[in-house]
Amino acid sequence: MKTGTVITFVNQKGGVGKSTTVFITAIELIKKHYSVLVIDLDPQATLTGVCGDISNKITVRDWLNNDNLKVEELIQKTSLGFDIIPANPFMELTENELINTVGQYKILNEKIKEIKKNYNFILIDCRPTLGILTKSGLFASDFLVIPVKPEIASVMGVEVLINTLVQIEKYDNKEFNIAGILLTMVNSRTTSYKDIKDYLVSVFGKINTKIFDTSIRNSVKCSDSFGEGKTIDEKSAVGIDYKDFVEELLKVVL
Repeated sequence: MKTGTVITFVNQKGGVGKSTTVFITAIELIKKHYSVLVIDLDPQATLTGVCGDISNKITVRDWLNNDNLKVEELIQKTSLGFDIIPANPFMELTENELINTVGQYKILNEKIKEIKKNYNFILIDCRPTLGILTKSGLFASDFLVIPVKPEIASVMGVEVLINTLVQIEKYDNKEFNIAGILLTMVNSRTTSYKDIKDYLVSVFGKINTKIFDTSIRNSVKCSDSFGEGKTIDEKSAVGIDYKDFVEELLKVVL
């Protein structure tokens, strides 16, 4: 079975269901008997917070700043079956700590090489900015998933992100594989959803960027389940959406 596939979830616009998507994707992969590590790169630490009592205060920040730190000291087990390297608000300092470090965006990629053989999938949850932490997640990726809420601000975030990827490819010799753009928090009956999906297809389809056929419906129950660190009802509408998304994602990355 293939090991070490790194999938980075990114959008510089917040509030698009990105952390929820990482969380549920990890659970769906565990159900399929894959081994999964989640890396929380967001100082808000939302994903870390819903994973239960993670008492260890060592985070990605320590990993990036300390060459002597063993990765085993960072990895925490969760009751949901996947492992996590946690975040906390002090990770905000990482942006300044690494700003003068040569190759700062590439450190995480080198660190991850140590543990790729231990997992089928490594999922990275990025913060909603394009600073050092997010660019570190981009450089470490084998594939990118871009969650997008069907609203103008979120779509504009995608356009800025794509332009950033083009610049990085041009100047830093890094080629990005975009697994796809995933529409989240969707009310499929609205005209705006249909208009935005058509727009995404017309703009990004021309540059061979996939728009996932699956969209994730808006669900208060899903938000509540994530907030409580619980798996969603797999028979619910949004549960079916996420199951279909993961099936579609696997066809791209395997």
